[in-house]
Amino acid sequence: MTNNIVKLKKKIMTTKLSNSQLEILKAFSTPMDEEELKEFKNWIFKFKLKKLQEHMDNVWEEKGIHPDDLLGQHMRSPYRY
Repeated sequence: MTNNIVKLKKKIMTTKLSNSQLEILKAFSTPMDEEELKEFKNWIFKFKLKKLQEHMDNVWEEKGIHPDDLLGQHMRSPYRY
């Protein structure tokens, strides 16, 4: 094993779990069937999506951006020759 891999393994083993990680571990302490697992993953995805949308709404509001302002604008980076 290379020295970098050993360092990475030590770092992973000494990293404390966050409160959300601990809650997820508690939720998985009992077995789930495939349908429950699928539902759980979907719930996590929707939760993270909601939080991202809330964050983006706040950023847009702070910067005074409205979705209609972006319609018809060229958003690509210019090509460099």
